[in-house]
Amino acid sequence: MKPSEGRMNKLYPELTARERAVLILRASKEDKTEDARVRMTMPEGQVREFNRYIDLMNGANGLGAPIVGLRTLVGQLGLRLGWLSALDLWAIHVAELAAYIACETKEPITESEHRRRLEAARDEMVPVDELAELLGERHEGWGEDEMESDGAERRVSDAAWERFVGDKRKQLAGLVGEGALRGTGKRAKLRVNAGSFYDWSGKKVPVWPDWGFEFEVLPDSDEERVERLRRGRERARRSVLGSPSIALALGDKMPGLGRRPTGESAGDDIASALEERIRDEARARWGELTALDSVVTEIATAFDGEDPLQPDIRVVLEGTRKRLEELTEEIGRRLGYSTAASPTLTCCWPRDRSRGCYRTADDSLPSDGFPRRPLPPGIEGSAHTFWEEKRFDPGLSKR
Repeated sequence: MKPSEGRMNKLYPELTARERAVLILRASKEDKTEDARVRMTMPEGQVREFNRYIDLMNGANGLGAPIVGLRTLVGQLGLRLGWLSALDLWAIHVAELAAYIACETKEPITESEHRRRLEAARDEMVPVDELAELLGERHEGWGEDEMESDGAERRVSDAAWERFVGDKRKQLAGLVGEGALRGTGKRAKLRVNAGSFYDWSGKKVPVWPDWGFEFEVLPDSDEERVERLRRGRERARRSVLGSPSIALALGDKMPGLGRRPTGESAGDDIASALEERIRDEARARWGELTALDSVVTEIATAFDGEDPLQPDIRVVLEGTRKRLEELTEEIGRRLGYSTAASPTLTCCWPRDRSRGCYRTADDSLPSDGFPRRPLPPGIEGSAHTFWEEKRFDPGLSKR
């Protein structure tokens, strides 16, 4: 049942300055013409306080521009994250291409150059520990008592491996001492000639290409063709090295994969700079959102919890918050940790009185209800500037 007009006329003169301001704020949010009696019945003693509430309303209206601006900046953050995802796909596709070239194609070489490389490989002096481990990797006669379970797989136990490699180390050292193998140095510094070792083990000395696993040995008469094929292969190799490395997408999840040093890969340099930009912007956007929340909450407190934002601006703010939360989760998954500092201020709309809204530990409002304290450290920003300097349009008129 609506109160009678006469009763309403009696109620208006009893309203406080805050209650009058709340009525005007609600009319503004509902896009209705304010009741003229709110101002006409106002006692002279409430004018100053009422005008200060109008200042607060205009301040809240002035937050529309930074809120819309924040939505734009959050959208740009999403675009940068999409750009980084495109670099991830680029890295994965390039890695597949590089693996095919290295594993499924052979590096061309002339017979004479292959002989020179083979001679250099035979002359190499190899640490005895490396050759002992190589014999361990070739060994196939491991006993059941030397194996252990590693999840779903069976593997040689560490004790059995160390024992076998130690025995082979002693065997190779003995062969060097007997003259069966050529070597230099003693004990830990012992090095064995690769040619003599592979002749003793009955294996060919491996000669590895610069990129790949096998050579395609061609007659010296095909030297021009070999050079042409090598140039094409080198162009492909430079393209791979200039692209983002597979560590771009998997490095954080596979620590053994490292990125190339700065300056060696334009793709990795771009990705690293983009990641840092995304981290910085995510933190900045959270700081700006927190600052806006703080200002809106302070103004709402002065109006006894009434949301001071216009409905369309509230929709923009909450949509921006949701999108930033989604992006923060995506950034955390991509970069391996949370990049955005968790907001230290929260504001709930419509206001839940059982939870309340943001207050600092020692904050309190002056008796007239107007916030004058500065915002807490760490959240100073554009919204704080808008409040302190009142950079907004005149908006609602004062009494």
